[in-house]
Amino acid sequence: MKKIFWITISLLAVACVAFFIVRANSLALTLKLDGYSTSYALYERSFNANDREYRVIGTEKDGELTLLYLERSALGLWSIWYEGQSIGQSGWSRIDWTNTAGFRRFDSNAKPQFDFEYHQLYVGTNATRLIELEPTQLPPGISVRIQQSGKDFSIHLITFGDAGATSLQRLDMLRLLRDNADTAS
Repeated sequence: MKKIFWITISLLAVACVAFFIVRANSLALTLKLDGYSTSYALYERSFNANDREYRVIGTEKDGELTLLYLERSALGLWSIWYEGQSIGQSGWSRIDWTNTAGFRRFDSNAKPQFDFEYHQLYVGTNATRLIELEPTQLPPGISVRIQQSGKDFSIHLITFGDAGATSLQRLDMLRLLRDNADTAS
């Protein structure tokens, strides 16, 4: 009886240690099991409406740049929720996601109206020059963050509310960047 007790305690200890090892390496394991490179760039990290941590990362699969939206579960394990899409040419990828905006409005009937923030992230590895966007080139209500190092770049667009989401979906970033490159030459 005493021997069974110690065996049970030992098995529980081993299971706990194994769980914490898997949890600590969950992101790399998730990427590897789904065929992605474990080498990645972090573009966005925050918490969603369910108070779960999420990350938007750029990695490679089959030699092609891919953006992934991952969420961490209550147990601390990462899972891929969706994958971005490649855009028309090699070295480009885009991903969209939505989050609650963290504020609410009230209409005349005192009913709360929750607004959402809409994100678009473009990542590329083929910039030919410094990327610059004038405020007049973007629809009203859209903010932009551009990060660039040599040929590698990311363009993160954010807007709030349904009107902003419609403007964001109509925006043709590839055409906008090509037009800017043509006028700079």
